[in-house]
Amino acid sequence: MIRLDKKSIYAEVSGFPYEIDGETYVQVFFTDITARKEAETMMYHFAFYDALSGLPNRRYFAQELNKAIDKGQPLSVLFLDLDGFKDVNDTYGHDVGDTLIQHISTRLKDLLPEKAVASRMAGDEFNIFIPDTNVEDTKQLAKTIIHSIQEDVVIQDKSIFVTSSIGIAFFPEDGDTAKAIMKHADMAMFEAKRKGKNQYHVYNS
Repeated sequence: MIRLDKKSIYAEVSGFPYEIDGETYVQVFFTDITARKEAETMMYHFAFYDALSGLPNRRYFAQELNKAIDKGQPLSVLFLDLDGFKDVNDTYGHDVGDTLIQHISTRLKDLLPEKAVASRMAGDEFNIFIPDTNVEDTKQLAKTIIHSIQEDVVIQDKSIFVTSSIGIAFFPEDGDTAKAIMKHADMAMFEAKRKGKNQYHVYNS
């Protein structure tokens, strides 16, 4: 509703019928529940979003990935891990590391297609899934992400440089459950690291 002062509010409306001299009336009550709705929104955000990066968290990602798989549509999952992030924390401190995570998260948001879902899983690990996609488009996106992340970030007058390793798995080729697809993308990411980092690897059984 919009109040007389033009402020938008959420209102809970309830009505109660009653009779007076044989005539039926309804008494209507409007209760301003804006504060309650804002609290619910905040609780939802805390439950499904990562506080540091602003990206969805592991719980939200798994929920949305399961929904997409239930629809039976082809999709790809990318498991991304930053190379050298521990060295950043050890050398410059966790404040710089946190700021770097925020910069990387912003880059991912800007790069990904609108239909993609990205999440920060933990530490320097990110997961992305792209519904209704194909192998070549996924590989091209992985290349774009790798190129973007290896560009330095200036934090507190320091030039911070990290790279990324990405593992890719596809549904339904590489598994028929969210757990299986994420596991195989994770395995592919470790293979990318083993081969020298700063690259992607596609899962192959």
